[in-house]
This record gives sequence, C-alpha cells and structure tokens, in this order.
Amino acid sequence: MYTLALARSPEQGAMNELLEKKNLSLAARWRLAAAYLLTGKPEVAQRLVTGAGTSVGSYAELSGTYGSELRDKAMILEVMNMLNMKTKAAPLARDIAAGICRSGWLSTQTASYCLLSLSSYYGSMSASGIKAAWTLDRNDKASVMTGKPVSVISLDPKPGKSRNLQVINQGKGQLYARLVIRGVPALGDSSSAENGMKMSVRYTSLKGEALEPRRLVQGTSFLAEVNVRNTGLWGDYKNLALVQIFPSGWEISNSRISGMAAALTEASAFTYQDVRDDRVITYFDLPATVSKTFRVLLTATYQGRFRMPSVQCEAMYDNTINARVPGGWVTVSK
Repeated sequence: MYTLALARSPEQGAMNELLEKKNLSLAARWRLAAAYLLTGKPEVAQRLVTGAGTSVGSYAELSGTYGSELRDKAMILEVMNMLNMKTKAAPLARDIAAGICRSGWLSTQTASYCLLSLSSYYGSMSASGIKAAWTLDRNDKASVMTGKPVSVISLDPKPGKSRNLQVINQGKGQLYARLVIRGVPALGDSSSAENGMKMSVRYTSLKGEALEPRRLVQGTSFLAEVNVRNTGLWGDYKNLALVQIFPSGWEISNSRISGMAAALTEASAFTYQDVRDDRVITYFDLPATVSKTFRVLLTATYQGRFRMPSVQCEAMYDNTINARVPGGWVTVSK
C-alpha cells in the first residue's frame, strides 16, 4: 500500500481495510501511516501511530522481506521523519546509529534502510552538513566541507605500520567518525570455519573413485564434490551461496553446454548455478538437518603450479551462518 501511494496510485479501499485490522504488526502500522500521509490524510496517519511504540523484538529473516530488528526500527524512523516527529525520534535515531556500529555485518536490506532513515533525520536539521579537517601521520592534511550528512574518504593503508589519524570537527553539529578496514586473506591462509553448517570437499574420478587433486596429469577429467549439511541449530536456511573458485590450471566443464550432465546426475537440486570461467557459484536453500551435495566437472588442462582458493558457503543475508574449507597449491604435470 505504501509503494502504491508513493507511486501516486493508492489503493484507498485496501488501505481502509487494513486500517480496520486489529492485529497489524508494529512495522506495518507505521508503514500504513506513511501511506495515508502520502495520500493527503495526515490525521489518519497520526491516529495510527498515536500510542504506537518503537521497540522491535529481535529477529532476522533469510528470505521473505529480509527483515531484521534494526531494519524495522529504521523503517519506523523513516515514517517519524515524514511526520516531523524529530524530538520523539531522537532516541530511536541514536539507537539505530549505535546498532550500525555494533554490527560487524549488515544485509543490504538493513544497511539501505538505516542509511536512508538516518540521512533523512540528520539531513533535515539546521546544523546538517559536515565541516571538518583531518590529518594522517601529521603529514597528510585535508578539509571536508559538504552539505551532505555523510562523507567517505579513502585512506592508503600501510600493512605492518601503525598510523595516526586525527579528525577535527569545525562545524556546529555532532560528527561520528568511523574507520572501516577491509581486506582479503593472506595467500597462505589455511583457516577453516563451521558456523551453523558442516561442509566437506572431496575430489573423485568420473567413476567415483577418490582422487588427489594436488597432483594431476594434463587431460585428467574429474569431479569436485561439496557436501553441505544444515546442523539444525537455527532452523531452515534460505538463500545460501556456495562459492567454488578453481585454480587457473583447471577448466570448468559447463554441463549445460557440454552435454555431460550424466556425470552430475546424483547432485542435489539448487535454485540457480552461475558458471563462469574460473568459478561456480551455487545458490540453494537448505532445510534443518538436511544435507545437499553439489558436483562440478573439471579438467586439468594447463601445466604448472597454481593456487587453489578456499571453498566457502554462507547465508547471503546472515553472515553468521557460514562454512569454509581451506585451499592450497596444486600441480598439473605434463
């Protein structure tokens, strides 16, 4: 109803029907109020949210609306901004800001609504915008002046060396500085992980016999077999992604093109499989206590020594559910 109202094609009858329901969730109640506000009925919107709280119970969805506690709070803040409830919204805005800082990982759904609502809240204030200066190691100096509520600056890291970053607020509003560091595992990383799921990787000949993948002869065709099991601790899993990146000396045989699907007939069903030149990404759901096996047909093609990356699987909308099997070095001999 909100989306239709936003598109200036409101379904007034359906909105009125929802208005009469007694079991509307808190998030739906606030979102319906926004729909009425967009259709020029602020008094109905105000009546809907009068007495409505802003406290949302802890939850996370791996599918459906991909909702979470933090996402719903951000949606409520967005409506409070529309209703000009700045004073009442202040504690909620601080709560959301703190939630972003606490979370090491946010789904795209949660991150987008948090940024949307906070930008709207802080951007409409009289002291909006940023006026600041920063120095790095007392040498690099720069100033930041923008009317926008967020500014992103890229810094050059120096691995193994500590650096001194100083930020000076020269404006009237309060600033929040956040340092985000990202990277990739070192080449020799051999760590493994199993969080909420079990995963095993093995390599076999086309006849199903065990195969040592670290030393292969050119022209050898074989299967990479990955088994993923839901331990059942957190219920059914939706939208899992299994990422297999293969060494440069191996070629992937796309069974949909090569017609060699017979070798993969025992593989489990998946939602979608993205087959590229150097990797295969398999998307699937996994009910509680159920395991699935996926196979990829490969050929040792190019002679040399190559790096085999880790095999990884994780929930696309909850990175606390994951598993990783370390890689290593492989050799393809003449």
